[in-house]
Formats: sequence, C-alpha cells, structure tokens
Amino acid sequence: KALYPHQSTEADKKGKVDWHTITRKVTMQSFELNLYCHYEKKRENIALYYVNNSLLYLPALEKYMGEEFPKDEIILILNEEEDHAYMMSYGVHMAKRHIKTKFPAVLFHEFCHFYFGGFSSWFVEGVNSFLPAAIMENGLMKKTEDLYNRIFTTWAFKSTKTTYDEPVIDESLRDR
Repeated sequence: KALYPHQSTEADKKGKVDWHTITRKVTMQSFELNLYCHYEKKRENIALYYVNNSLLYLPALEKYMGEEFPKDEIILILNEEEDHAYMMSYGVHMAKRHIKTKFPAVLFHEFCHFYFGGFSSWFVEGVNSFLPAAIMENGLMKKTEDLYNRIFTTWAFKSTKTTYDEPVIDESLRDR
C-alpha cells in the first residue's frame, strides 16, 4: 500500500524507495501552514534547500497577493521518477532535473498555482513565473545573490521593477 500520493512506481510498490519526510510549520499572516517534504534519503540536502526556501517564499507570496494563502497544508514531493514539475491539489511534485540541482524559481512558480489553480494558460504560466521575481524585487523576501540569480536566470528576466505595482487580485472581481 502506498504511504503517499506519489508512491506509484514499481520501486515504490516493492518498498525499494527509502522515503523520508521533513515537517515544518510555516508562519503565514493568520495561520500556520503545515509543510511536508517527502524525499529519498540521498536527496536530503536538496530537500532542506527547498524546505528552507519555502519557509521564506510562502509568507512573502501571501503578503504580495494580499490574500490568505488558499491551503493550510502542502506536500512537497521530490521524486526522481517525474519528468516535469507540477502542482496537484495536495502539493507540488518536483522532477528529477529539479532534484539534482537547485531550481527554486520552479518551486515558487508551482506554489503560485495554488492562487490561480492548475490552469496552463499562457497568462497563468507567465504570472506564476513572474511573481517570485516581483516579490524579491519589492523587498518581501530576502534577496541573496544566489537566490536572485537562480530566479532571474531561470526565466531570463532582466528587470521586474515598475513605477507602480498593482495588486494581483482585483477587489472588484472578488464576489463574482
């Protein structure tokens, strides 16, 4: 029997994958979000990297959006069987290429889908890619050189600074 939603490969079914879990509480504006990161033991360092960056990014995302984060629990799955990263209702899957090296921009992009849904329209994908850069440029998240470079080079941004930064959620559309 699979312990987690991502355990569906033959190796998982035979119990050959040694899954570990990191559990953290993320302090949001009005609640604590439970973050679970499932990973193979050999990927502990990258798991800690993604968890620590999630602790910084999720509260910054909520503040930037001006709207309570829509989930109280996220399962982050680092699964080398996956070919691409994606968001599911329970959490985020990171693919093998994102596990072997650090791609925080991709993780942050997937977190944004919790606000905009799992849509793959060009608009939603573009906004989700842009938000981490905008959050960092607007001082809502500590701007380390490494993180800044990883976000800006992943999406090939040159600048996100604007003279006036409109809120992402239009209050006039809230009750429609």
